[in-house]
Amino acid sequence: MMRNLFVFHEIVTPSPSGLCRFYGEVFGWRFQPMDDQGALFAILSDRPGDAPVGLLTQTSAEPGFAQATLFYVQVEDIDSFLPRVVALGGEIVMPATSSLLGEWQYRLAVISDPQQNQVGVMEPVTRDGQVVPVPVSPFRFNEIVTPDPVSLADEFYALLFDWQIQETGPSDAPFLTISTGQSLEPAGGIAQTADKAGFNHFASFYIEVDDVKAALGQVEASGGQTVMPAVPVPLGETMVTIAMFTDPQQNQLGLISRRGGKS
Repeated sequence: MMRNLFVFHEIVTPSPSGLCRFYGEVFGWRFQPMDDQGALFAILSDRPGDAPVGLLTQTSAEPGFAQATLFYVQVEDIDSFLPRVVALGGEIVMPATSSLLGEWQYRLAVISDPQQNQVGVMEPVTRDGQVVPVPVSPFRFNEIVTPDPVSLADEFYALLFDWQIQETGPSDAPFLTISTGQSLEPAGGIAQTADKAGFNHFASFYIEVDDVKAALGQVEASGGQTVMPAVPVPLGETMVTIAMFTDPQQNQLGLISRRGGKS
């Protein structure tokens, strides 16, 4: 059974049009402009007919539009969901909003958990009033790095979402995996902040690539920077290679390759 899937990803950034070239060159992403001002670009799926997999959105003073990397979790009814967020100690950053991306209808909101990590939530995407499948996406892992991951999981996320959360790692550096049923491997994790590269306080997501080291080389050649170099780590019952980078506008994202891919 699938549980509150990770379904959409957004980079809120000062100049979305400037990042289209970077992500297109490095990862081959395709975009569709959603306005005439260069403030909103849909990230297109590789599967024809799919809804967009995410957005590049311009920062503004409006709630929910500060610079951020946001993953969105699917919920059935935002209006009944948001009061539960507040009851558990979270906050509503951007209230429920309906929007159109071409022919696709979205209803979404942005919340903040009790440790000030921002997360998006959204109802199933529809087209002509009918729910559509979750699109094929390049994003394969979602992560929150926060001061107290265990209490955040136990007292907030485990009560809010129908996730299977499992604590791993040593007690002085806990890491909790999140399984949603999307795949056999965990779809997300909650880690503890630390004084080392890649463990600053943030919430973000990872892009799947075949070769992490080669992708980091392309990131740097296109104006980005390596935050954490490629390192093999266990994820569930498999080994993966991960790395972290910042794009030319200082948005921090991860790279991930599964076992069998190049590291």
